Amino acid sequence: MLFKSFSIFSIGCGELSRESLQEALEKQPCPDLPGYELEVRGWSSVFTDGQLVEAFEDQLMINMRLEFKKIPAGVVKEHCSERLKAYEQERGFKAGRKAAAEIRNEVEMSLLPKMVVQSREVLAWIDQK
Repeated sequence: MLFKSFSIFSIGCGELSRESLQEALEKQPCPDLPGYELEVRGWSSVFTDGQLVEAFEDQLMINMRLEFKKIPAGVVKEHCSERLKAYEQERGFKAGRKAAAEIRNEVEMSLLPKMVVQSREVLAWIDQK
C-alpha cells in the first residue's frame, strides 16, 4: 500500500506559486524539540535538498513534521508511587489530590528529557489544475 491515510480536499485559493508558498512555509520551520517540550510542529523539506516546496509541472508537494515525546503511563505511575510513599513517610499522612497532582507533574517534568523523540510526517500534494 502506498498511503497509510489519504484525504482529498478542494481549496479555492487562486494561483499559488512555488515561491510564495516557499516564503510562507519558511516562516514556520520545524525546530528541534527542546528538552522540556512535549511537541513541536513545523514544515520540513520533502526530500534532502532543503527545499520546503517541490514543484512538478502544475503540482506542488509540501511536508509537515511533528516531533513529540510520549511518557509511558506505567513509568510515571511507578515513579509517582515511590515519591508518594516518601511524602507519606516524611509528613505522616497521605498526600491529597493537589499534592499528588503536583508530584505527578514533577515526575513527568523530570522524565521528559530522558524520553525518546518520535516524529511523524504528513505529505501534502497540491494539484493546481
